Amino acid sequence: MTRAREKLIVTAIHKNAEKELGELANDGSPESVAAVCKRVKSLGGWVETAVLGREDAPFKINQIDAKNLRTEEKRPEADAEGAEDSSAYERIQKRLRFSYPYAAACKIPAKLTATGYRGLSAEAEEQERYQKRSGKRQDIPKFLAQAKEISGAKYMSPRDRGISVHLAMQLLPVRQYAEAGEVEEELKKLCARDLLSAEQAGAVAPEMIIGFYETEIGRRVCALSPDRLNREFKFSILADAGEYYPELAGKGEKLLLQGVIDLYFEENDGTLTIVDFKTDNIKKGEAALRAKEYAPQLAVYKKALSEITGKRVSAAVLYFFETGETVTV
Repeated sequence: MTRAREKLIVTAIHKNAEKELGELANDGSPESVAAVCKRVKSLGGWVETAVLGREDAPFKINQIDAKNLRTEEKRPEADAEGAEDSSAYERIQKRLRFSYPYAAACKIPAKLTATGYRGLSAEAEEQERYQKRSGKRQDIPKFLAQAKEISGAKYMSPRDRGISVHLAMQLLPVRQYAEAGEVEEELKKLCARDLLSAEQAGAVAPEMIIGFYETEIGRRVCALSPDRLNREFKFSILADAGEYYPELAGKGEKLLLQGVIDLYFEENDGTLTIVDFKTDNIKKGEAALRAKEYAPQLAVYKKALSEITGKRVSAAVLYFFETGETVTV
């Protein structure tokens, strides 16, 4: 039985109601009810036995003669029946032909990272860099990457090397370094404060840091006051999905756009310049070609930063540590 909210109706069929209900009569005592229930073989009979044994039972028994029941109305004529079937057929066809109007939105991510906009994860991106240099894959099992020592030194993946360099650029004091020893001393301080691990510090070649701050853009960064310089700027904005997925143009779909800008600063004219560090394993002369691959990522940075700050981004610069080259995108 279901849980009745206002009224519970239980039906039972008897060939001879008066005779059969008379056989269910009892005085309401457990013994009398049990004796009757032993003879009764139906659920309806058990319910009726319980009701008949109580004068204060919260149930009412109505006897309805089958002869007095209303006969079923005649079904519509064949033509009306055909019309009804046709209407049902159209309704079914309409449902089967239904096309979800937002199907295209289901195929895109709800969140997009600036790195992912290139169509690669950060790890796959680094792997691609090394594949292009060596001509073969550099796959290392994860269990080896975690603890295995290779050639006497703990293995660090290209991705982890990149993270280490970026972390160092975020934490090291912004200044020009005269020699490698100065960089090493600052790295030791960061390790002592548990801001860098020994492995991460070991992945940062002092020449990388010195090289950047000797470039024209590096010297400009050193000359800035701290309030005009931002490092590792994380952002999250709600963007029009159609700007990144043409199939959604004009459909009003939104996505969460996220990213981390390595460095940006304010120019004297109030505009902003973005600097993005790359640890790609490239050769001299390859930076310009590689920079084209990062153009979509930098475009995302420029749009997001301009929207967040309300200021125009006048330049976006890539710096490749491997070759010491700077490319404006």
